[in-house]
Amino acid sequence: MFAYRRNPFTGAPSARRLMLGASLTLLLAAPATALHAADDAKPESAGGTDAMQTKNVDQTNPCFNGEGSIEEVLRACKVYIEADEGTDEEHVIIAHGNRAYALSAIGDVDGAIKELDDAIAIDDQRAVLYLSRARAYGVKKRYDDALADLEKTMELQPDSAAPHILRGKIYELQDKQDDALDEYTAGLDKNEKYVPGYKNRGTLHRSMKNFDKAEADFTKVVELEPANAESYIDRGWVYVLEDKLDEAKDDFEKALSIQDNNAFAIAGIGVVKSRQGKPTDGSADLSMARKLEPGIFDKIRELGVQ
Repeated sequence: MFAYRRNPFTGAPSARRLMLGASLTLLLAAPATALHAADDAKPESAGGTDAMQTKNVDQTNPCFNGEGSIEEVLRACKVYIEADEGTDEEHVIIAHGNRAYALSAIGDVDGAIKELDDAIAIDDQRAVLYLSRARAYGVKKRYDDALADLEKTMELQPDSAAPHILRGKIYELQDKQDDALDEYTAGLDKNEKYVPGYKNRGTLHRSMKNFDKAEADFTKVVELEPANAESYIDRGWVYVLEDKLDEAKDDFEKALSIQDNNAFAIAGIGVVKSRQGKPTDGSADLSMARKLEPGIFDKIRELGVQ
């Protein structure tokens, strides 16, 4: 649920009408019916009860059924929170959380923080609320506040990888690369299948030119997410940087077999062809990639590829 590639904290799109539970990537890292556990831990480890259920609320209510637009969710959750009767504490917390989801998706991070403040005021023992607020603080570059919330997350849920991975991202933004690597490793020690940890650590290793370590991390991502085109593309660009062109070509072609017309995979094949002595074919692929995604060459240069 972490979309570090677009935004290290939210990855939230700006579209105003998307369906909760479908394509909307939101700030809180938990489904609308479960606000106990952080991203990668079991609900029962996060505060004494299992995931909250919505069976006692109206299943047609957009605040809880995951089927409303952003505007509908914001309105329905506000009505529920302000109702004089027919509510319970658990679902009031969920409503605040879902308003935070929606507000973050439309760029109102301050509003999301306020909703999370209100939820924490009701119950200050839910790890996911602190983790989510830490993400929001990160967006606002309030790093000290974010780090404080991550400490609280770890206190409440010591077996979770997620707060370590987010803390690593903050350390990266503070130019503390070695500390960031330590945090990513600490998170993966807690959960060896937590993909964001490998992606973040691999990306940092790549930027530090530790290409063998980056390759190892992205290979782990491929093992964990073999049906994800991005996994192969990430490793493919590391292969390019290592001048392992045959391996890179294989990864880019595999990515295209999963996702047609992926501009980064097409550009990768173009770079490989050009470096293997087929500049005409490579140029055609690169031109196609640029048509699909203008500005792609700048993004590739950011990877260290010249």
